[in-house]
This record gives sequence, C-alpha cells and structure tokens, in this order.
Amino acid sequence: MSEAPSLHEPASTEPQTYSIGMDPAIVGMTTRDLGSGERIRFWSTFESTVDTPHPSIATGRIVDDVSAVFAGSKPAVIFSPEDLDDPLVERLLADERDRYMSLTQAGARDHYGGQKYFLGKEENVRALAALYYDRGGDDSPRPADESFHRNVGKALGYSPEAIDRFVAQISSSKK
Repeated sequence: MSEAPSLHEPASTEPQTYSIGMDPAIVGMTTRDLGSGERIRFWSTFESTVDTPHPSIATGRIVDDVSAVFAGSKPAVIFSPEDLDDPLVERLLADERDRYMSLTQAGARDHYGGQKYFLGKEENVRALAALYYDRGGDDSPRPADESFHRNVGKALGYSPEAIDRFVAQISSSKK
C-alpha cells in the first residue's frame, strides 16, 4: 500500500505541460512564474485548437507564443516592436540564445498594423514575410483577404478549425 503524498512535497516531480482543454486561468497561473526553460517545457506539448489557436490566447503573454516556438510545438510567431520590449521576452531570448539563434527571423512593414517581426522555422518565416510583402506594405497597401488570413494562420501553425473560425468572424464583421 502506498502512502499519500505529503503536503510539503509535490505529488509529481515531472514539470506540468500544456494539455488540450486546460482552463485558461489554470494555464495563466501555472506559467506566470516559470523560468525560461520551464516555460518552454510547459509549451512543448501545445497543439492549436479552435479555442486556443496560440498560447497567448490562454495567458495574454507573447512570451508564451515565443516559448512554444522554441519548444517546436508552434512553427512561427509574429511580434510587434512593443512585444520585443517585453521584459519576459527579453529574458527568454537572452536565456535561450542558442535556440533563438537557430531560428529564422524576418520583418515586414504592414500599412495596417505597423512593423511586424517574424520568428520561427525558416519556411514559415519566409511565407509570412512574403505574405506581408505581397500585401503591399507602404507602397500600395491592400486589405487582407480570406486567402491572406488563411495563409498567415497556416504559417503560424493554427489548426484548420481555428483558421475557419477566424475567417468566418472576419467575414461576418464586414457585413
């Protein structure tokens, strides 16, 4: 017969990881004080769903999207200039310099949303940069169409269902 775990000892020494259907409040509390390596380990099991297409939906923190990219469970992330000034992002990039340097980076000017930066797998970053470049930047800005949104979602690793939901929301808001 095994003894019940002590109140002073954790029930498991294994670090908790993300699981589909986790309550966003629990995800936020669980990841709030994690160090860089622990945060990456947590997001290593991330999978995009309709309700949580990317980690920051659950936490409100861009550092969690970046952590999932470092973990390999998300192929790319889009940053704004303000995101790069986030202390948690700065710390993660410094702590995980080798992982950071192994990823591809690019930037693009988006007339509708300012400067964008991309970080992730090379093919995904190239796809994102091309999509934003083809949109026209400052020279001849074109509004994003359904194809643009679908391809951006795909490059960011969103599930097909999440992409469909987003496109439907955009379409219904234009009516």
